[in-house]
Amino acid sequence: MREVVLSKDSAKAYIYISQVIMETYTIHDNAAGNRFEMPVEGGTAYITYRVFDGVLTLFYIFVPPESRGRKLSAKLIDYALAYAEEQGLTLDVRCPYMAGYIERIQK
Repeated sequence: MREVVLSKDSAKAYIYISQVIMETYTIHDNAAGNRFEMPVEGGTAYITYRVFDGVLTLFYIFVPPESRGRKLSAKLIDYALAYAEEQGLTLDVRCPYMAGYIERIQK
């Protein structure tokens, strides 16, 4: 089960609570660095993006090796999707991994 909770200030803070693994993650929009970031074991997991002319383009996703296998990339992608919806943006996904995930969850 996925639960997406956005703050009232335009998704600046994001809490993702997974009932499966019972962990809480904080994701924030580092607008200056064009990244959605999540502090995790081993560093920072992130998606690089650009917003231009009503389009949110997702370029790259990274999760540190120490934190892989915990579905953190899904949490980041879910955040990006919620952000795009909240802001009324169209998605342009350039990363094959993210595109595959989005396709799978939309079925």
